[in-house]
Amino acid sequence: MREAKTITELEKTYLTRPKTYICLEDLDFAWSEQEVHEFDEMWKDGCSLEFIAKRFDRDIDEVALLLIDRARKRKCKPRKHGIF
Repeated sequence: MREAKTITELEKTYLTRPKTYICLEDLDFAWSEQEVHEFDEMWKDGCSLEFIAKRFDRDIDEVALLLIDRARKRKCKPRKHGIF
């Protein structure tokens, strides 16, 4: 019963909208806890986003999104030289 209700709600939301555009669907938003910890340490050490992206073999936009997430959660502090 709950499953049918959930499906109906999803259908109403996503199947009735004309030409829904989903942004950034080509990016990988998933990070392991170990990767997040390593990212936090690299950020504290002053590594650039470009360096971090190369280290993780990730698109720089994926790393930037992780930074936004970590900053919103107050896990990363602003640096005087910014993200570079």
